[in-house]
Amino acid sequence: MKKHLDRDIIEPARHNSDAPNLKTRLRVKAFDPDVDYSFRKSRPDWSNEKTSSDRLGPLYRFLRKSIGRPWNKVYSEICKTVDRRTTSGWHFLTHLDQSVEKNCEMDDQGYLIRVGGWASGHFTGFYVCPKTGLLKYSTGGPVKPEKPKPIISIKLSELHYLEKLNGVWFYCHYKRRDPNELISRRAVSGRVYERFVRDLPEKEQLILIAKKQANKQELKKLRKGKILEE
Repeated sequence: MKKHLDRDIIEPARHNSDAPNLKTRLRVKAFDPDVDYSFRKSRPDWSNEKTSSDRLGPLYRFLRKSIGRPWNKVYSEICKTVDRRTTSGWHFLTHLDQSVEKNCEMDDQGYLIRVGGWASGHFTGFYVCPKTGLLKYSTGGPVKPEKPKPIISIKLSELHYLEKLNGVWFYCHYKRRDPNELISRRAVSGRVYERFVRDLPEKEQLILIAKKQANKQELKKLRKGKILEE
């Protein structure tokens, strides 16, 4: 994630930033001593007023790149680079909360429905899938049901797996990596973040040391024991 993304969003160039300064114009304006200015009221001209504007493009691009990732990891990554104690950080997180719908359900027709809050009903935009917790984007139409992923790995014991590699089933034997092994270290806003093997998912903490192809009789036995599907 880009550093100081919150500043890029709420600190762009202001609208009409090239307009002349009204205070300076009033100071240098010619003064007529014969005119009574005390009761003169003029209608303010708002057309040349300098106004602030939020540039939300960087936020939407980051969210689009994060589609398909767990929302908790995306939000955690954002919080590591955005300081919610600052005005820019609080403002950024407010836009983030308004851009991602986290309380939604799916109706009988497959449409997403916003539950509770100031508005309910169908919506379009980023949302957190209520079933998987992944960040997704809704176009307003019905959500197609996800196809179940084919099984390619079956855990037989703590260090033994039955895995399908290139269409062929293998018995795989693993060993555990050192849980205190350092994987990565990075500095963000003066703080150092370290990641160790123990922080990885269970399967990624293992190293393959041997594998053996399963023969037809072994596969038949596994299917008979309902370990493998027909």
